[in-house]
Amino acid sequence: MATEPDHRLLSTAERRFDSALTRLDGSLSLLTRRLKALAKAETDLRAVASDRNRLVGDLDKASVRAKALDDGAGEVARRLVKVMEEVRGVLDKGSV
Repeated sequence: MATEPDHRLLSTAERRFDSALTRLDGSLSLLTRRLKALAKAETDLRAVASDRNRLVGDLDKASVRAKALDDGAGEVARRLVKVMEEVRGVLDKGSV
């Protein structure tokens, strides 16, 4: 049979063990929450990267289109200048 001091030591050891298990359980719960948060952050990061790649592609297409429109506008401006000069020439000949 255990003596009184042995019984106290055993009770103290049980309390310490229970306390350690409680802390371990809390740590595991915290770790689980953090891992879930990390997994969500990784999912969100992949979605952002996918959106970024899509937007880069859209921007490239828009840049090509803008350049084509700018080139077209320049050609139209050159043709308008040429036509205006021809009209002036015709008008100048008619007023002489």
